Amino acid sequence: MLFFKHLFRSIGLPLIWLGFITPFGVCAQPVIFLQPVGQEAGIGTDVTFNVGARNDTPLPLRYHWRLNGALLRGATNATLTVSNVQPGNAGSYSVTVADHGASVNSAIARLTL
Repeated sequence: MLFFKHLFRSIGLPLIWLGFITPFGVCAQPVIFLQPVGQEAGIGTDVTFNVGARNDTPLPLRYHWRLNGALLRGATNATLTVSNVQPGNAGSYSVTVADHGASVNSAIARLTL
């Protein structure tokens, strides 16, 4: 990154940072264009939450789902399926979408029984 600062200064460009620099150029944080939606479910049913996100690089996005603020182990895809819903599954679901250097949090989607 220091190289780019010197390069920008040497050619007279201002150092205005809109994101971070990767081998692919300056990147903004990921953008969520489809927020997860709250749902009502019955005991024993399956529920699926989805998030749609993009970034400005070919680098892959990473997903980390949470229930009531606690990370859900193994929940690392754009889709989260809760199978055989039980009372302990009710609550506030959200997802953090990250690339290599920036992240963004989704809106909360409530699962009610």
